Amino acid sequence: MRFSVSPAAVRAIADEFNQGGVRFIAAKKADRLTGWNIMRRLLADAGKPDVPGLYIARTCEYFWETVPYLGRDQKRVEDVDSSEPDHAADAVRYGCLRQRLECKVSPLNI
Repeated sequence: MRFSVSPAAVRAIADEFNQGGVRFIAAKKADRLTGWNIMRRLLADAGKPDVPGLYIARTCEYFWETVPYLGRDQKRVEDVDSSEPDHAADAVRYGCLRQRLECKVSPLNI
């Protein structure tokens, strides 16, 4: 897939993917601290019986090279310093905030 670089023809990247059949669901924008708290709890609960936990594969090299070493924000110590490489942490945090979609299946009346 080729992305346009001409200002007159610039479209959102999501539009380009959509045209190619790839659909995205917008991330839930919540307070960053809520996401970090959920992520910390899930990581701490990994391996415990009867509770959900978050497991990160050893092969997720970028995660392991960056997330454990993220510093705290100087002004908001509960948050991470977003001037550091926090892309993997943000991706996992967004995933932790993601709510499950539920659907009901009803019998078809013909």
